[in-house]
Amino acid sequence: SSSSVNSSSSSSISISYSKIDGQKIYFTSAGNKISGFLYKPEGSVTFPAIVYLHGGSSGVSQDVKDASRTLMNSGYVVIAPNYPGESDSGGTFGDHDEEIISAFDAVLYLKSLNYVKKNKIGLVGSSHGAGIALDLIENYLNVNGNDNIQVAVEMFGGVDAKAVCEYWVTTGKKSSCDEPESEFIKQSPIFRVDRINVPLLIIHGAKDKVVPVKEAYKLETELRNLGKVYDIKIYANSGHGFVYTKTVESSQARSEITKWLNKYLK
Repeated sequence: SSSSVNSSSSSSISISYSKIDGQKIYFTSAGNKISGFLYKPEGSVTFPAIVYLHGGSSGVSQDVKDASRTLMNSGYVVIAPNYPGESDSGGTFGDHDEEIISAFDAVLYLKSLNYVKKNKIGLVGSSHGAGIALDLIENYLNVNGNDNIQVAVEMFGGVDAKAVCEYWVTTGKKSSCDEPESEFIKQSPIFRVDRINVPLLIIHGAKDKVVPVKEAYKLETELRNLGKVYDIKIYANSGHGFVYTKTVESSQARSEITKWLNKYLK
């Protein structure tokens, strides 16, 4: 369902806005046109905002659109971008550096909107997107003297790329882990936790068969040892991606996420 905004003159400006999927938007990152879905609550006030970084590498799923809309209904402007090379986003598919930069440019896009509170922006990342979120707060938190992000949530993300790869070899998801050590380190947020200076919520299922729950505990240990502000919620009966299912634990996790965001953004 699209709505049109009519001006008083004979010309009309049509905006594509679906109550289900948000408004399709584009922004530029590293010279590429990146697409995404924008969700804005009703009203003419300014709102806190969230960049929602999806899991996998197939673009923004309906699950993520639904989760974004739920956050919108809690009073947040939300952008859920497609990563470079996904869907109709330009750029190099699977290029981790481009993914991080495009996520940062999504933050800057939100800050350019006149209805967004510039100093109230959070990140939510799931699985692959959790890794991007962690890399973002480790590398792009303070650019040009601006604190760009105030809070983050990482859900079922891997923090030690080599350990996850070796686990995938045991499950048959990968045949080998022969990338150079330097590449694993580059893709492992666990080695740069000292740079994390925003409150971080960790969400993970104890029965995760894609990213083992020990990844969450590794991250917790580093955060605790470094005196960082964080919380961790492990759900005993849940697997990978469980927040997008309809269970008691998924409902509890979604509630914890909203509470954490509200604490630092409202």
